[in-house]
Amino acid sequence: MKLESLLKLALLGSAFVAMPVFAIDDDVEIDVPAKIDIQGKKVLWMNSEDKNGDNLENWFGRATLGVSAKGKTFEGKITLRAFPADFGTTTQIAKTYAKDTTVLREVSAGSGNWSLKDTSVTRSRADSVMSDKFELYEAWTEYKAKVLNVKMGRFLSNDRAGMAFGNYADEAPKTQFMPAGVGVNALEINKNIFENVSFRMAFESRGQYLNKGDLRIGLKAFNLSSVEMLKVGINYRNNMFDVINNPDTMVTHNASAVFEMPIQKWRIWTEFGFRGMNKEGNTPDMPISGGVEIPLGRALDKFLVEAEWFKDRKAVDGEVKEVVASMFLQKKLGDRMTISFGIQASDGTKDYAMVGRLTGTIN
Repeated sequence: MKLESLLKLALLGSAFVAMPVFAIDDDVEIDVPAKIDIQGKKVLWMNSEDKNGDNLENWFGRATLGVSAKGKTFEGKITLRAFPADFGTTTQIAKTYAKDTTVLREVSAGSGNWSLKDTSVTRSRADSVMSDKFELYEAWTEYKAKVLNVKMGRFLSNDRAGMAFGNYADEAPKTQFMPAGVGVNALEINKNIFENVSFRMAFESRGQYLNKGDLRIGLKAFNLSSVEMLKVGINYRNNMFDVINNPDTMVTHNASAVFEMPIQKWRIWTEFGFRGMNKEGNTPDMPISGGVEIPLGRALDKFLVEAEWFKDRKAVDGEVKEVVASMFLQKKLGDRMTISFGIQASDGTKDYAMVGRLTGTIN
């Protein structure tokens, strides 16, 4: 096992030892969530060419193990992810090798006397090898005070109403099957206002030496007096730390507004994006997405339909499509296993893909 893996396991082990100490002092509730995910994706090649000819275009496996603590004035969480090499996890390594050769050389110019000389030719190359991958997905603590809550560490600072689309303050429009979001290193302050409005502001690091980073501001409102069922979320982000490091860097503004409303047992949502505005006045990207989640009782837990419109979409391969959609079914198998299966647009093209995921919960 590599040193990096040992350090991460040691970190998790330290958390298991330290958390009970907090539990004694602050009446903290401890949880140790663990689960396994397997996911496969098969593209139905009808509008573009299958260049690779693989059985599955995506074959994905992951084990997740974490520990969390929650109390009146403290909350924290550490989550590790492991990706087996059998599912195609690759690691880039640098390999250097030397080749020795023996040649004749003339002792002095025009002398006609020759001797043997050993020379070494050293070359380097980068190889990709199959290996297990370990990732520190979350590691954060939050202190809850009367005035403000302070949160620091690595955590998911984005918000997503749907399972496949949205989250436009962070991600460019694209299609993925049940993504989990991207973690960032951040320092955040947040507070609930009037019991039905929450505010947060975060400084996020996206590079070494804080040369790349963002300012994020978010506002959520729920249980409004006029429309109690309606939930509204507004998110804003810009790359302010890039500008501090290099004044010539263009400030880019991204924002999104999410509206969610349950009707009976249905959940309906929509999100409007505003991406890429800067001082040059370039026309921003303005994607729109929406969806509905319908419970189906005992036969199937729920049915989800989502769609996204994006005028200037850039496809990975094949013909681009302005409107893409995803629909899938989800069913619990007992208390600790869930299966999801659906069909969705493939990378914003006119091709579609069948995708399935099996999740087993250990704790």
